[in-house]
Amino acid sequence: MNNVGTWNRLAIGWAAVGLAAIALGITGALHALTLAAPMGSSWLEACGQLLLSPRALLTAGLVAVLTLSMTGLLRGLAPLRRYRTMSRVLRREHSSAQRLDVDGVQISILPGEAPRAFCTGLLRPRIYLSAGAIARLTSDQLRAVVAHENHHLRRRDPLRLLLLATLGRALFLLPAIGQAGERSAALAEVEADAAAVRKVGQRRHLAAALLAFAASPSVAADLVRPVGVLAIAPQRVDALAGRPPRFEERIGLFAASSAAVILIGAVGLLAAVSPRASLSVPLLLAQSCMLLMLLISLGGLLVLLVRRARGPSLLPR
Repeated sequence: MNNVGTWNRLAIGWAAVGLAAIALGITGALHALTLAAPMGSSWLEACGQLLLSPRALLTAGLVAVLTLSMTGLLRGLAPLRRYRTMSRVLRREHSSAQRLDVDGVQISILPGEAPRAFCTGLLRPRIYLSAGAIARLTSDQLRAVVAHENHHLRRRDPLRLLLLATLGRALFLLPAIGQAGERSAALAEVEADAAAVRKVGQRRHLAAALLAFAASPSVAADLVRPVGVLAIAPQRVDALAGRPPRFEERIGLFAASSAAVILIGAVGLLAAVSPRASLSVPLLLAQSCMLLMLLISLGGLLVLLVRRARGPSLLPR
């Protein structure tokens, strides 16, 4: 697990570098890009070019950085929106929910026969169990589940994992960040399982509880991936079986993230040293028109060839 922590810290470090590179790219784009239309002669000359000039390629890179940054921002907001949806539902249910004390831990009981157990809440995390879970679990199994969720509560895993999920979705150009978030979520479950086993003294009680939850998946998982006993990852199975949990390290994702950071940073740096408002977006569109027309022509020719190749098989015999 120490190796997992090292990889996660490395990924978070790259996230900081990636954010700096994206900030440099956005700053360079705002500095160098302009929407002003070029002069008529420049427009006609640009439209007659087949290959993009280096300045046009830099302009295209800056436009791509801006577009992908906005896309990342929208993607990063998705987990927060889902969390707000679940929070509204839970606030309504929490006000009238019954309370239960298990080993000194306060539990809010939600209605419903399906077994549900999770910890959620950013600043004031709470533990929720459904009435169906309490009815289905034995006393030792219930203690194991509550100990598992209490570990998440004490570690403030809902806040930490939501931030990692948001960061991973926002920085989708750096796939190693998303992998670090998934790995952290799996590691949090393994550590919570270990805390539960220490509390009840035997693995079989937690394993039996996990099987009960796996047999009846909860709808809460569709709202926002709350931390809890809902998903049985392979690493949890390994740990409960007494084997060291295995976490896949994808070196290719880290290499791709490194390349993306270098490319975005280079584009931003070139734009930052360019004269202000010297890269015209309309001029880029003009320089792209010949290439675009060529691609459209080749696409039309390809469609025609495919239709001719399929033609005889479509004729009635």
